[in-house]
Amino acid sequence: ELVWRAMSDAAPYKGKSPFTMLSVEECVATVAKQVLGPLGVEELALADALGRYLAEDVVSAAPIPAFPASIMDGFAVRSSDGLGTFPVDAEQFAGNDVGPLQPGHIRYITTGSAVPVGADAVVKVEDTLQRVKSSGEVEIDVLVSSKAGANIRQVGSDTAKDEVLLRRGCHLRASELGVLAALNRSCVSVFCLPRVALLSTGDELVELGQVPDESRGQIVDSNRPLLCAMVKELGAMVTDLGVVKDEVECVRATIA
Repeated sequence: ELVWRAMSDAAPYKGKSPFTMLSVEECVATVAKQVLGPLGVEELALADALGRYLAEDVVSAAPIPAFPASIMDGFAVRSSDGLGTFPVDAEQFAGNDVGPLQPGHIRYITTGSAVPVGADAVVKVEDTLQRVKSSGEVEIDVLVSSKAGANIRQVGSDTAKDEVLLRRGCHLRASELGVLAALNRSCVSVFCLPRVALLSTGDELVELGQVPDESRGQIVDSNRPLLCAMVKELGAMVTDLGVVKDEVECVRATIA
């Protein structure tokens, strides 16, 4: 598709066009001036937002994680208790809460579990030794000392409250959708898709799938399918206007 500009100082004559061709930059500027404007905004479910562009800054409403979490399978301890042999007061798995850690005890804990109140460190399993008393009671030898906070993912260590994670205009790919899911965002504001209409002009063109009459110099229209695909790749909606006769009134009627 070429955009042409009339030359006021050019006298048309047979065999030569009275128009001069615009540069690519002039074409882009002309189209932008005539048809571009602010895009609307719509709310989409997260599952439908892939490939779209954010219409808002995304801010964390709460810290992540929201609780101190163990980063190891091991035992929740009081760091001030140091080395020694301790009874196990309970087992704590991710998603469960069995209450505060009892004094003088340690607690088996799995990766991702909330660290119980009263504990301030986690000793990994490899740094402990299990003992079974004659009564059948299990005790654990803690073989290393720990500093407060050891093997614990602290509140807000991934994301702080009110932190801006995604900016307006951000392209939403799989990784960005993962961020939104972590923020518990089930829907998101995105810009509406721009619409682009495409047509081909030329009496020599036939639609894809039709047989061109080579005796008349006909060819298959291959440019329009290519351009439609390129526009879709850029994230716009395509209106395919087909092949239009090489006549000004036909073109005007099609795009009106």
